[in-house]
Amino acid sequence: MWLLGFSTFVLLGICSVDALLTVIDPEKGDVIVDVFNDEPLVPFTSTIEGYIEPTNPPDACTSIAAPSFPTDFDLNKIALVNDTNCNWITKVCSAQAAGYDAVVIFRTPDFVNKFDRLLSDKKWNTSEHEECSFNITVTIVHYEDGIVIRDKYAYDSNVKHNYLVNIKEEDTPWPLKLILCFAFSTLPFLACFCVGSAFRYFKEKLRIRRENRASQVNLNKLFPLVKFREGDPYEDCAICWTHFTNGEKLRVLKCLHAYHPKCIDNWILKYQRKCPMCKRLVTLGDSFDATDSDPSESTPLLASSNASNYAPGPSTPNHHVGFFNVPGHAPENFFQPSANISIENSVNHDARPNSELSAQSRFSV
Repeated sequence: MWLLGFSTFVLLGICSVDALLTVIDPEKGDVIVDVFNDEPLVPFTSTIEGYIEPTNPPDACTSIAAPSFPTDFDLNKIALVNDTNCNWITKVCSAQAAGYDAVVIFRTPDFVNKFDRLLSDKKWNTSEHEECSFNITVTIVHYEDGIVIRDKYAYDSNVKHNYLVNIKEEDTPWPLKLILCFAFSTLPFLACFCVGSAFRYFKEKLRIRRENRASQVNLNKLFPLVKFREGDPYEDCAICWTHFTNGEKLRVLKCLHAYHPKCIDNWILKYQRKCPMCKRLVTLGDSFDATDSDPSESTPLLASSNASNYAPGPSTPNHHVGFFNVPGHAPENFFQPSANISIENSVNHDARPNSELSAQSRFSV
């Protein structure tokens, strides 16, 4: 909420038309003595240059005295008015009726918000101000700047040389203003989007962590650790390719393939709920089982349909064949017998049942 308010404040400051009030010393070759930032209440295009003096009375809520400049004065007459006691329309109308060409209003310390104040004060069509249709330049400055202008740079008829005051629109390129306006207008939405995305990301990470913690507990219950002993039907881990040592703790899956606990736990919890060797599903009873059980585009064809048929028996050694099997990519010669395997296939062309023929087909290593 505070970010939206800050961006709105900056946006109003950037997109509003800014102006500069410059004090010039004509005796020193038009040297700029001081510069003040002001905000025009009525848009203007031409530069106003002249002498400035406080009005009498200072608030200009009633009829004010005429400017004290000479009658043959050919520069603009600028009135300096404080922001008290009445609305701005009354002050401007009083200054225009007295003969001033521009009005500079300096804000008092109790000034809160120039935009709210402007909306409440601009009663252009009320019966009170129907007779006032001003066409002079109106701008405002900060309270401290107004005090400095009044005390140091105001016109004094008893002084031979007075300071000139120049009021002009700030030379800020409009394309840059448009870019800044667009940037600050989208900043709150971009920030909300980033915060929302980060919140969803960390929420999902926490959910996955809780699921993994529960899955680790189920993994320990379903597949407890066993100690490796010489003569067991598995010799090495197919994930890290390291031989098992006597007394080493292993995790044996239902398909009777054994792995190091660290290797298979990371594989199952972070990668895939399948045995790395036979692709048989490993179910832990959590929400991730459904996603891994459905065949996908990357699921091996044989493993997805007949995974249980290829599960090895109790006496099948835990050998790997010199490669790391990535799901969905069967290596060459995977289903071909190696050079160390001889095949004896005794086939008789008689009418014996298929069961007898298959019994004579055997593999011997």
